[in-house]
Amino acid sequence: MREEARETGKVILRAPALVRTAECAIRFLLGALLSGAEIFGGYAPFGLGLVAASGSGIDGFCALVGACFGYLSFQGFAEGLRYAAACILAFSLAFAFFDVKAYRKSWFMPLAAAGMDGITGFVYLSDRGWSPESLIFFGTELLLCGASAYFYRVAFTPWTEKREEEALTPRQTVSLLILGGTLLLTLSKITLIWDLSAGRGPRWGWPPGWGWISPPGACPSTPWPTPCRG
Repeated sequence: MREEARETGKVILRAPALVRTAECAIRFLLGALLSGAEIFGGYAPFGLGLVAASGSGIDGFCALVGACFGYLSFQGFAEGLRYAAACILAFSLAFAFFDVKAYRKSWFMPLAAAGMDGITGFVYLSDRGWSPESLIFFGTELLLCGASAYFYRVAFTPWTEKREEEALTPRQTVSLLILGGTLLLTLSKITLIWDLSAGRGPRWGWPPGWGWISPPGACPSTPWPTPCRG
């Protein structure tokens, strides 16, 4: 490639390099978006799950940068720092144990992600005091963190194992659906125009002074859906 660039005076990007760059960009974007997917009004384990699923290579690093950026953007500094710390710990653990046989087991990184989430979450949540409700929410977050790491890793196997030509297995299909569903948790919070959400269908409304479209018969003398002035 360098010799060709010297002869022609042009930098030519090969297809594998472009594909690799696109994959890294996708990991970054997914990490940033999944960091904003919240449950129970503030728990956000899915960005951490993606970091754990992406491993210790350049894919994992891009997911880590995207997840840290997303957590600090969506959660604010205090809450976002907790998840960002868990992401860094999970990536460091994957990097440290990359050559260990247990790392290649399907349960290792999901368990590591849930463990890192538990360590950082315990420190932060202890300041608020523990209640039965917070214990249930925290335990559910840990389960979802580990489950998302497992299913996200399965969702990427058609690309990471270079088997694009083969048909998706049922497990891969379910994993892709789970990935898409958790993405919608974030996209549903992004409002474009006229209350049109990126993750939900349009909320058909009218300019100020008009109410929402009512069902048939809700407004006087109209047997069809009608915009009622509210």
